[in-house]
Amino acid sequence: MSLLDGIDAVVFDVDGTLLHSGDPGGVSGAKPIAGAVEAVARIRASGRSVLFFTNGTGPTPARYCADLRSVGFELADEEFMNPAVVAARWIARRHPGQTVLVLGGPGVVAPLHALGIETVDGRADVVLVGWDDTLTYPQLRAACDSVWAGAPLLATSTAPAFSVGG
Repeated sequence: MSLLDGIDAVVFDVDGTLLHSGDPGGVSGAKPIAGAVEAVARIRASGRSVLFFTNGTGPTPARYCADLRSVGFELADEEFMNPAVVAARWIARRHPGQTVLVLGGPGVVAPLHALGIETVDGRADVVLVGWDDTLTYPQLRAACDSVWAGAPLLATSTAPAFSVGG
């Protein structure tokens, strides 16, 4: 009997489980935790599906995948997920054809565009908030106007604070 009997898929958390990095914005400069690359390879070789997940939304999913590959992990882009990917899929299902105002960077915008969701700079049907270190007053004003007009306000994280190195 194996510990994995009856398990069809394994979800791996990226930050702190597969990688050690001091960069909250991605895996740049990260190093795999000892045995992590081999563990993922063993799970994959057993015929089970794998998924890589992180709560980060700074870099695009494509950048995360490229960075993971650069440190030795084998993965297809479809095997990566983060809150921005989940949000984009949810918006596509629940708000098809509606515009989205994003308070966030490329890592939040890319999954929306990948699904053909239109993003706008002004008033929108939906407001999505993610990692954003360039927020401006006009963007904040547009988000408020949108929400006051009835747009749902969605967030990729409910964390009240982020720890960022200086």
